[in-house]
Amino acid sequence: MKKILTYILIIGLCSFTLGQTASFFSDTETSVDNTFVAGVWDIPTPETNYALKFDTDGEKFHTNDQQEMFALDEYAPGKSDWTIEAWTYLDGTHPTWLADWVDNGYHTLYFGGALKNENARKLAFRPYGGTEYWSTAVFPTEQWFHLAVTYKATSNELKIWYNGILDATHTISEDLSTTKRSIWISDGDNYNLTGRVDEVRVSSVERYTSNFTPQTDPFITDADTELLLHCNQGTGTVVNDSSGNNRHGTITTGTEWVLRT
Repeated sequence: MKKILTYILIIGLCSFTLGQTASFFSDTETSVDNTFVAGVWDIPTPETNYALKFDTDGEKFHTNDQQEMFALDEYAPGKSDWTIEAWTYLDGTHPTWLADWVDNGYHTLYFGGALKNENARKLAFRPYGGTEYWSTAVFPTEQWFHLAVTYKATSNELKIWYNGILDATHTISEDLSTTKRSIWISDGDNYNLTGRVDEVRVSSVERYTSNFTPQTDPFITDADTELLLHCNQGTGTVVNDSSGNNRHGTITTGTEWVLRT
């Protein structure tokens, strides 16, 4: 019996060394993702961590269907809480005017370009035809940072969070209701983002109400997740939505998959 157990252990170790998964025969154990198939315990190989890179006009991401990003409750347009967040990296070469971060064609979150003077590399939220609500932070280039924007519908309060620290608070006077539009990252025409994004999440809840430590592991979807892009396909033009809502999207020619280091 001891010899048999030893042989099984050797076979398992060889499988782990030479293959993509480690397989151990068992009638009681389950895998790390709680899957158990035909008595075999499989440890999935972690996927490579990619990000999306935009650097010239015409490069953007857009969802293939339409939904209300800034008014997520269709029964009370403009009166829903929301959070938009992503790990973001700005390249050293920055647009002269604006650089879209996330928008839906009506309301936009963008970084100020060089001609914005004191607002260069700050983040603004601009409702359609309305006021620019700016961050106080000037965001760095050539490094990753976590950026989140939250909205509380009952108080019309918008907050900008930089690496988990509250940076700016504004009271929004404009109506945020819109017709349903595709969600874009980088405008792709005149106001493209020159940088990278990863772990993009849109939520129908105000996720942050006090300072927090940004999550470095991939987000896990929950009932409040409207859109979740891990950006880990690494090839092709389709970016999968992992929220469970099937809001998959497409990147345009020139947009690159780059390893996040």
